[in-house]
Amino acid sequence: MNTFLFSIRRLASAFLILAPAPVFTQLTHPPVVNIRSAANPAFKVEAAAVQYTLLSPDAEAAGSAERDIAVYTYKPGMYVVTPVKDSDPLRGVSILDLIKIVRHIQNIEPFAEPWQWVAADIDRDNAITSNDVRQLHQLLMDPFSELTDNQSWRFFDTRHVFPATFPLEEPIPESVASTLSCEQEVFCFKAVKVGDVDGSATNIVVPQQEPSDNVLQLNQPDRLLQAGEEIFLAVSVNDASLLWGLQGALRFNGEFLQLVSAEPGNVFGMGRDGIHISSQRKELRFSWLDAFPQRFTDESILMTIRLKARKEARLQEAVSSAPALLQPAAFDAKGQTQPLRLSLTEISQSAVLNVAKKSLFLNVTETPQPPQTHREFSAQEEW
Repeated sequence: MNTFLFSIRRLASAFLILAPAPVFTQLTHPPVVNIRSAANPAFKVEAAAVQYTLLSPDAEAAGSAERDIAVYTYKPGMYVVTPVKDSDPLRGVSILDLIKIVRHIQNIEPFAEPWQWVAADIDRDNAITSNDVRQLHQLLMDPFSELTDNQSWRFFDTRHVFPATFPLEEPIPESVASTLSCEQEVFCFKAVKVGDVDGSATNIVVPQQEPSDNVLQLNQPDRLLQAGEEIFLAVSVNDASLLWGLQGALRFNGEFLQLVSAEPGNVFGMGRDGIHISSQRKELRFSWLDAFPQRFTDESILMTIRLKARKEARLQEAVSSAPALLQPAAFDAKGQTQPLRLSLTEISQSAVLNVAKKSLFLNVTETPQPPQTHREFSAQEEW
């Protein structure tokens, strides 16, 4: 028995010695992956990595290689070339993108370009629905949220022609198959920033604005708060123009103030999901949008904030804007970005309750719709 096993082992060893070793080819001219923005073709997009997957009977994978590697070594065969980039998910994303998606869903202003469909398909189910709006809004409001069913960038073969009526009807070719050779090959892709339906992420004409305290103008009472004192603030918008949406963030000095709570005001469409308080209760992000522009009046209250003083402090020194958290902006009826002007007015607790009642009526109960108007989407109802 031992002699038989020994013979089998000798035969197996001989077979391994005689079997031909895998042949690998050194590519002195590595492939070139050329990626341009689908929204702005003049903008060149750099992929974080390019994956080269070998399609062979043994399913051996070549893995991924950084773009700056000069020499590759590959086993001959058919490869699938796939660009990958999953960073900076909020690049180019704002409430304006959500407005455009909502208006597309309601058929008020359908997308004009196929790449906008790709950008708006947040959950990657090949359809543009309120779930895409919900996920993108959560990404904008919550810094710890992420795209669960997608990556921050998608790429497709430049030669792909989208169907005219429904661009997502056919699978998008996000890879290119090729037999890599010693000759230099060029693969061309177009890039789409997920969530960015207005193309601002790759806009080279108008540079990205840096966070600025001047964009959010706060008008608030400057009075001395005593330790243990509670104060209620009504946040309103000082803008006579029609607005589609707005976004911003406030920071509260935790040494002097405790952010107890924040509730939506009496503006139609403003819900609790438009307010996000950080776990340390020192920062507050807010946003609002509507498919149709609204005009804010002196009685329009975006939200109410309840604060408690930890120690004696001046209100203006304890509350400030936080542009690094969420770039403050107001979007007018033309989709143009305007400075966001907010007023913080001290109100009584009974006034807060009255605002809450009106908010409940506007955002939860069914509101009669004027003829020939399709205002079906409410942030409070659909998100």
